[in-house]
Amino acid sequence: MPNTTIKSYHRTKIDYIRDSEEITGRAGYVLNIITGCRHRCPYCYARTMVLNGRLQGHRSYPYGFEPTYHPDRVGPIGGKKKFLFLNDMGDVGGEWAWRIFGSSLTVEPEDIADAMREFAGENPKHICLLLTKNPAWFRYGPWPDNVYCGFTATNNRELQERLTEILKHVPADKVWMSLEPWQDDEAPMIPTPVAWITIGGLSGINPTPVSPATMEWLENNRVEIPRFVKANSGWDGIRKEYPDTW
Repeated sequence: MPNTTIKSYHRTKIDYIRDSEEITGRAGYVLNIITGCRHRCPYCYARTMVLNGRLQGHRSYPYGFEPTYHPDRVGPIGGKKKFLFLNDMGDVGGEWAWRIFGSSLTVEPEDIADAMREFAGENPKHICLLLTKNPAWFRYGPWPDNVYCGFTATNNRELQERLTEILKHVPADKVWMSLEPWQDDEAPMIPTPVAWITIGGLSGINPTPVSPATMEWLENNRVEIPRFVKANSGWDGIRKEYPDTW
């Protein structure tokens, strides 16, 4: 792995990363140590951008949206304390072989976990976010203190199943829930406090806000967990909360 300072991180339009600096004092960036995914979610903006949008043919995606590991992006990052999303353009927890960028070789899911731990260990002053639909992948820990392990859920069934799984491997105060797009008619049912929640509706051609029950849940702040409510939720309130430790 390279030992020199790397410059592959960049600003983003993702609001909870973009707005971090005004709340926490940490400028937010995406890094994408891995890219690509095989889930084929119909609402995936990343796959659309790579296969049919502005990132089609981009040098970072020579294999399209096939899962790809970028080893040159693992290294120390200097400067002020930052807020880094390490896999905006892919699912870090995919249980598949990962193509190594620029090579015909592949690595396994546990190797991806090793790379993420290595990066976080080399950058202890930065907050690092990881996100997956498969929280069982976090079994490849233990994870450094500056890593927040996230899972996505679009309804309460997924939320309960994935929360139960992630808590087998990660302490609750290091868990992040990405509830986007939240498509359940009911409000999120969260039995265990976690570190952070981001929540939003469905964007794209047919944008859909969160349900009325979820709107009411947001309005009445029925959960004492820091929350970032995205503009696409359809809720008129403003809530840009982050864990106090950040």
